[in-house]
This record gives sequence, structure tokens and C-alpha cells, in this order.
Amino acid sequence: MKRIGVTAVVLVVLMTAAFTGMASAAQSVNAGGSNGGHNGDRPDNPGTFFLNQSINFGERVVADDDKSYGIFMDGSLFEVDTAYTNPNFPTEVHDMFSENVVVQADWSDNLILHDWRAGDKIRTEVILQDILDPSITIYTICASFKIELLSATGEVADEIWAGTTYDGLWVDGPTDAYSAEVNQLGNLLYGYNWDTKDLPAGQYRLTFELIGCELVTYPGTETPIQYNSITIDGMVDPGMYGADDNYALDAAEYGATYTMIEISLLEK
Repeated sequence: MKRIGVTAVVLVVLMTAAFTGMASAAQSVNAGGSNGGHNGDRPDNPGTFFLNQSINFGERVVADDDKSYGIFMDGSLFEVDTAYTNPNFPTEVHDMFSENVVVQADWSDNLILHDWRAGDKIRTEVILQDILDPSITIYTICASFKIELLSATGEVADEIWAGTTYDGLWVDGPTDAYSAEVNQLGNLLYGYNWDTKDLPAGQYRLTFELIGCELVTYPGTETPIQYNSITIDGMVDPGMYGADDNYALDAAEYGATYTMIEISLLEK
């Protein structure tokens, strides 16, 4: 462990189409968007923005066409071990992977470099970047996020919210599960809109964690899911944490499977 700074029941919809028919990158490449969803996170209409970067998927599914696929953020399959081109930028070619990786966590600057007050609506964003090539983002269905209220002594007093990306996959209808999205720049990130209107001022811990998933085969098939090793070994721009008194960040920390920050909500 390293420390930095100053201090739903899931409704699985079994696919009825043939497996090779489901394994279509066409249904995946434009999934995403920054608006909609029950909590403002999960897109109501996945199809707003196209990926415009290389992705390393945390899971691999080998279909009966002998091609390999990663599981995308909407639960569909995205071909890997091949190149991908954003149709809006046909001259830019990106590689798609599914392999073991060491990453660094990047919390959004807007979250960190800001004074927050109880009652604010706070956008939380985390990106996992390949530590050797930060232009490659990692996506896994085995990500979780939780928000905890801390006591005056730094102990957990209450769990405010918790969710996983897995909870939101293959769900019929709106969900407030943790999720990822593709923003207007074509970058993939994990996001959650935290509404603090009913919360007291105080110190809160936000934790992004990689968890074990119990899903053995891809839904509707008998094809096994291969899980890659993802190790967190750093945080982006650690020097900014605690370097200024004009924002609410109190601490930052990471370990092999998690990254967390602690922020203060000031009085309204």
C-alpha cells in the first residue's frame, strides 16, 4: 500500500442469437455517451460517441469463429488483437488489446482541484492508463466504486453509495450501477454523478477498486471468459495532491487493486 499527500440484483438477458452473430464490433464501437441513464451515468442511448483511442480489455472471449473479443461497457463484444478506426477520423488507427497490464489511475482534475460544498453535484471520473503507454485506456467489467462518510477520527461512519460495472451489464431497463462511457473526445472513462444534496459537510472517501467477477462464461453461450491481470502501480500527477489549499482534497492512496481519494465537503 502506498500513500500520497497530506493526510441490484442483476437481470441477465440471455442472448438468443448465434454466438458468432453476437460477436460484432459494429454493435460496440459507437457505444457510449455522456448523458442519460438513471443516475446520469449510464447512457440511455448508447451510440452517441465513437472510440478514438486504443483500449486494453480486462477480459477475453474467444468465439467459435476463432477471433478474440473484449467485453465492452454495454456488454457487447469488441474484436481485439486487431486495429480499429473511428469512422469520424479515418486516418487515425488504434490498436485493441486484451492482455495483462500494469496501470496508473487518473482521477479527473475537476474533481481534485475544486472546493466542494454539501449540496453540490459532483462529477467523479477515473481513467486507468497503461503505465507504459498512457494513451491506452483499460476497461474491465470488474470495476467497483464506493463513497464513504468518515468520522472525525478517520474511520468509516457510513457507506453512502457502492456499485460495480458488472451490475449494469445485460440489465433490462434503467440502472444506477457504476458505469463507463465514451466522452466527446472519444476517450473511455469510468464515471459517476454524485449528488450530495442530502449529505452533511465532512470528510468522504472515494474508492475505485478492481474486484473478482464470478461470471464464468459469456451470457447465452458456453464460451469461457478469460480474465487478465490488472495491477495498479501509480496515480497520475501525484505532486498536485495536497499542493494547494484552494481545493478540498485531503488524501490519496493506491494499492495493487485500488485507488482512493479523500475529499471534504464544506458547509453550504
